[in-house]
Amino acid sequence: QETKQTEKQKELMQRYGYGSPENRKAVDIFANLSDSEKENMERELRNTVELLEGKLKALQLQNISNDDLATVNGIYIAWAKMGRLLFEKRKYEEAEPFLRAAWIDSSSPFTGGMLAEIYEMQGKKTQATELFAQTLAMHHDADQMEHLVKLVGSAKADTLINGSRQKSQEMRTIRLKAPPAKGSAEFLILLSADSKVVDAALVSGDHKLERMKDILKTVRMPASFPPASSARIVRRGVLSCYGSCMFVLFDSSAFQSVN
Repeated sequence: QETKQTEKQKELMQRYGYGSPENRKAVDIFANLSDSEKENMERELRNTVELLEGKLKALQLQNISNDDLATVNGIYIAWAKMGRLLFEKRKYEEAEPFLRAAWIDSSSPFTGGMLAEIYEMQGKKTQATELFAQTLAMHHDADQMEHLVKLVGSAKADTLINGSRQKSQEMRTIRLKAPPAKGSAEFLILLSADSKVVDAALVSGDHKLERMKDILKTVRMPASFPPASSARIVRRGVLSCYGSCMFVLFDSSAFQSVN
């Protein structure tokens, strides 16, 4: 029984936890499923999320491995897929936190576009407009453009898109109040479900900046988790201090190795 359960868990992780679809054709698979197939997929995805979050709830930086990083990437992909499936099932309120969590980590324009559509349906015009402009600045999508034009008109849409080209980096940039320092270094940070930094560790760069890890622990990072999530996640970023200090988080897709 235990062996069969382990095999099933591995199958679920392989099927739903890895290999993110990042185009509308791939997500059409969700749209073309029957209602019963969607119910089965939702149940299996929830099992996958529970499995991956269980593996991450006690994550520590002291003994982190590349397998742990694969699990972190897996939970983001599983959250994105759950959000997309719930979106196709028109469970928009349930889909929103899953899509938001995946969007903040990956900055995927497709995930962001779905989240913007939900904001539009919820009457959150400002949030929808800003997010559509941001995703369109990253990747042109005719459907998303149609939504933005409907919200603000074609002339203003182009202006908003042009003004949003730096937004994705700004989302991942944290300016720190820190004592005078000079240099740069890469850090790992461990985040809990309330977006607090549980731990930080310097992994490369100027070792004189190692003392900055205590300051990083006081900062609330840009992160989001679905309700009742027990996961801890690890992110990597570069700290640059030249007069003032800023910490820029990498997308998880660009962070595959501890070293």
